[in-house]
Amino acid sequence: MLADTQIPKEAPPVGFSYEFVHGGRLRTHQCIDWETERTFFKWREALGEEKTIALMLERWRSFDPERVVFAMGTHRVKFWRKWLLSGVLRVDPLTQGQLGF
Repeated sequence: MLADTQIPKEAPPVGFSYEFVHGGRLRTHQCIDWETERTFFKWREALGEEKTIALMLERWRSFDPERVVFAMGTHRVKFWRKWLLSGVLRVDPLTQGQLGF
């Protein structure tokens, strides 16, 4: 895996996080999605850092909350009290309906 040149081997100079309300509380979770980090490096190479940050803010802030699912995990955390956002998935609206619980 580490031999793949597409996977960033350095941390971006900026952090990515999402804020959202869950259970009536405002939550902030650091995003360590490698695709987000790779997008930063790829766009920075082509557009420069300032333009890349502006474009990423515009693009990621425009996600429809009804079509976004967060993949959460605790890896990279010494004490498992802090969840990390491991991936951001855009999905089509659910068509299955209720499960009957």
